[in-house]
Amino acid sequence: MLKLAMKKLRIYLEPMITLSDDAWKDAISIYRLKHFKKGESIRVAGEVCTEGYYLSEGAVRTYVIGEEGKEQTLMVHVNRENNFFDPFFGDFISYVTQTEGEIFAEAIEDCKVYISDMKEVESLYESDIKWMKLGKLLAEEQLVKLVERKKWLRLDAKERYLYIQKHRAVFETILPDYHLASLLSIAPQSLSRIRKELNG
Repeated sequence: MLKLAMKKLRIYLEPMITLSDDAWKDAISIYRLKHFKKGESIRVAGEVCTEGYYLSEGAVRTYVIGEEGKEQTLMVHVNRENNFFDPFFGDFISYVTQTEGEIFAEAIEDCKVYISDMKEVESLYESDIKWMKLGKLLAEEQLVKLVERKKWLRLDAKERYLYIQKHRAVFETILPDYHLASLLSIAPQSLSRIRKELNG
């Protein structure tokens, strides 16, 4: 079951490193499966993050709570038959700095999530140069995504919405409008106005 469920992950990783079947077994052995219902919390902020998450099926929203108590959606992670976006999530800054995490994670539909202890991930990286290389590549990938998000936020609201429509159209079907508006860093009323303008 684990082998089948993690097949998509192997396909995702193999352009980065060459994996033998034995090496792959070592990698997936550090994961444990947990099911989450729609609306259920996967991670709560306030504690040092000690786990990493791989979304095997479903959709997850990661978010923070601002000073005014408002939620700000950071990313939407999707693993469905025809959609595969950002399957890894967690609060890696919290883990690296060993400080209280700020990131929440919530299932926005029923999910299957594989969870690994970050110390086990580190041990895997240290066991072989190929895993160390993979860790470096994944860290660089997350850094690139952070930079891309900052560039994306410099676009105006309509441009950000058009980007979602073109590259992440599934978000409109799985997110309520207030979460989509939060992802776009606009008010729900602004989202409605943009849609009206685009639809004539």
